[in-house]
Amino acid sequence: MNLRTLFRQCIANWYWFVITFFAMSMIAGIYYISTSKKYNVTASIMIRTADEDTHSPQAEMMSMMGYSGTKYVDDEIAILTSKDISATIISQLGLEWDYRVRHYLRWDGVYPAPRINMDSVRTVAAMKVKGADTIWTVRIGDQKYRIRRRSIPALVDTYSRRIHVTKLKQDSYIIKLTAVTDVPARECAYINKQIELYNLNSLLEKNSMAEEAAYFIDERLRMIEEELSQSVADAEQFRRNNNMVNPGDEAKVYFSQTTSYQQRLSELQTQQNLINYVENFMHRADSTTLIPTNLGIADAALTSLIKEYNNLLLRRMRILRTASDSNPVIELINEQISAMRQSIYASIQSARNSLDISIRDLEARSMVARSEMNQSTAAESQYASLLRDRDLKEKLYLYLYQKREENAITLASSLMPAKIIDAPKPNSIPATHQPKKIALLILLLTLALPVGFIYLKNTL
Repeated sequence: MNLRTLFRQCIANWYWFVITFFAMSMIAGIYYISTSKKYNVTASIMIRTADEDTHSPQAEMMSMMGYSGTKYVDDEIAILTSKDISATIISQLGLEWDYRVRHYLRWDGVYPAPRINMDSVRTVAAMKVKGADTIWTVRIGDQKYRIRRRSIPALVDTYSRRIHVTKLKQDSYIIKLTAVTDVPARECAYINKQIELYNLNSLLEKNSMAEEAAYFIDERLRMIEEELSQSVADAEQFRRNNNMVNPGDEAKVYFSQTTSYQQRLSELQTQQNLINYVENFMHRADSTTLIPTNLGIADAALTSLIKEYNNLLLRRMRILRTASDSNPVIELINEQISAMRQSIYASIQSARNSLDISIRDLEARSMVARSEMNQSTAAESQYASLLRDRDLKEKLYLYLYQKREENAITLASSLMPAKIIDAPKPNSIPATHQPKKIALLILLLTLALPVGFIYLKNTL
């Protein structure tokens, strides 16, 4: 059949086009009035990373507590869309209850949910159980409502598919959240709460580490202050007892000849003190307390173990927000924490033994150097040792005091990890029920169906 013959057949069967047009129009009309309009809801946020300003006090304190490193956006998306956060949102917003009101042939979603006084319910038209859901159809005044209660686990899976979280670009820190829904206000509330909980959890984690650091630093400062005062008093009393008129010049000769030894010895003793402080802190703290890291401990293996231990504790804290102590995962993590503590103790002992050997070696070399200095007396050497002990404690005190101020800045900071660029809002144009598209579809079907029918009828 050629095109001219097909055209004549179409003209002869013009009534098929009219019938098809009215049928398609009727179907489109029924669809239009029986289904709710759906809208695109969009929002965008920017993830702030811990390494945005590596010279800021906040960044240095996060590094000291083992919180340093780049926050990859993919990992943050996984946290943002976690099922724990989703279940919390559903519970707090009461999204397990779905309210819909009857409008002609369709049920339109209502959010926020209306406050229904059960005394005003005239009749319960129907009640049925569909899987884990329970559905009530009630009449209140002149309005007919359908109330559906869904299980939270099922809703968690539903929102995991409904809310799409993607990066704006491959190397971008901007995250876009989108959803298509017939209840835009509900999805806007969900996304707002999702961002709020993500920020809250991140701030709680940061503040928890900063508070542990503040407690540790304050305790060490009190002890060092007492030791420093005693060292100053001992040095002054020794100078008076030995009638040392100008001990500065006498000690200066000793320091100028043994600078390299003293510097290295001070560094090793600082390391030894820091390791002892960490060990004492672990003895006093329980197995749920974070251990400060990156205070300057040079032993990479010990620092790595402490960071892994802190990560286990942080993981345990996150799981305990939605689980109990009897959870098998918690019990497994507790066993891992106990084993990790033993490994840390063993590493501390190993590091201490290594430091003791190095210190003894340096002290032996220092003794040889001092024996070669005939001008140096035993009193000057002892006084120099007292001054060295005083200087060591003073440096440690100033270092910890600086860290306390930086930690206070971190605690005072309320910078949210996720910055809202575009707040959640629905598109003004619905994603469905667009008259132009529906009319175009009716026109295409009106032309295509009769032509296809006539063509097949004449060729078969």
